[in-house]
Amino acid sequence: MRGSVMAGVLVLAAAGLAGCARPVPLGEVTGTLTIAGEPAARILVQFLPDASAGTVGPRSSGMTDERGHFALRCDDRRPGAVVGRHRVVCEDLLLYNRPRNEVAPTEISPFVSRVPARYGDAQQTPLQVEVGPAPQNFALEVLVDEPR
Repeated sequence: MRGSVMAGVLVLAAAGLAGCARPVPLGEVTGTLTIAGEPAARILVQFLPDASAGTVGPRSSGMTDERGHFALRCDDRRPGAVVGRHRVVCEDLLLYNRPRNEVAPTEISPFVSRVPARYGDAQQTPLQVEVGPAPQNFALEVLVDEPR
C-alpha cells in the first residue's frame, strides 16, 4: 500500500510540474531593419525579453534579407516573440562570411561591422519594443552617428 501511495504522489507531482511548463504567449513579429536609412541584409536581429520589465521567456531571432526584412522565431522553434517588453540587439553576420582569400593570415578582424557596438549589447541598445499578442511589424533603425 505504501508503495502505491508514493507512486500516486509522484504521478501527481509530475502532472503539476507539467502544468507549470506551459509555453508563454507569443505575438507574431516581422519587421524591417535599416542602417542609416538603407535596408540592411544579413543582420541577426534578436528580441531579448526584458526581465526588468517583467517579461520572461525564450529569446527570438531572425536574419534580415536583402531588403532588410525579418521574421522572428523563438529559441523553442515557435514563430514570434514573447508578449511583453524586449531589448533588441543586432549583429552583423557579414563579419563571419568573408572569403578566406580576402583575409591576410595576420589579420584578426579586417572587416568593420556595419552595426555600432552599442546595438549588440543588451544593456546599451537604444532599440526597445513592446510585443503584443496580435501580429505586428516593426521598423527598426540603426543610427551610425558615432564611431563603430
